[in-house]
Amino acid sequence: MPVIPELRVYEPHEIGRDGYPFAWHRDGTGRSESGIKHHVRDLAGHRCVRCHHPYRTGQSSPEWSQCDYLCTHGTPVRIALPRGVDPLIPDYEDFLDGHHGHLIFNGRMVTAGDMASMAVVWARWRVLTVHHLTGVKADCRPFNLCALCQRCHLEIQGRVNMEQLYVFEHSEWFKPYAAAWYALKYEGRTITLSQAGQELDRLLSLERMV
Repeated sequence: MPVIPELRVYEPHEIGRDGYPFAWHRDGTGRSESGIKHHVRDLAGHRCVRCHHPYRTGQSSPEWSQCDYLCTHGTPVRIALPRGVDPLIPDYEDFLDGHHGHLIFNGRMVTAGDMASMAVVWARWRVLTVHHLTGVKADCRPFNLCALCQRCHLEIQGRVNMEQLYVFEHSEWFKPYAAAWYALKYEGRTITLSQAGQELDRLLSLERMV
C-alpha cells in the first residue's frame, strides 16, 4: 500500500532541484507514482476539477484523450460519429470544422459532454496536472493543490490570485479551495477540503465581511 504523503508546507532541505518537495514525486517508501501529485489526482477521480475531463497517465497519446458525459469543456475536440450517422445534423452549424472546430447547436456552444452520448469525442491537450493556487511549490496544503487539465491550469494560473481580496461569488468547483484558504487566512486553521465543505457558507462569508 502506498504511504499517503503529508499535505503540508515543506522545508528547504525537503525540496529537490526542480523546486518541488521530494514527496511530490514519490511516497515515503520511495515508490514512484505514489507522491503528492498522484494522490491529488487520485482524490479528484483522475479528472479535472474544473472542466471534469478524465485523464490517466500512460495513455497512448497525451495530445488527444477521450471525453465522457461529464466533460463541460469546449473545443478543440475531434469527433468520430457512429457509422450511419449523418454529420450534417439539422440545426447544427459548423458541427465538424476540420474535426477540431466549434460545436454549435441552435446558436449555443455545446460541450464535449453534450456530444458524448452520440459520438466518440476526444479533447486536445487536456493532460491532468496539479496546480499550486498560490504558486508556492513547497506549500502542499489541501487548499493549494487542485487537479486541473493543462488548459484549465493555464487559465486559472493567469486569473486567480489567492492573496487578492475577492468579495464576489466563486465558481462552484472553486468554493472548497476558497473556503479552506479563508480558514487559514482569517482563522489560522489548516483544514481539508472535506472539512471546508462542511463549513462552506460560513467560511466563504469571511471574505465578504472584511
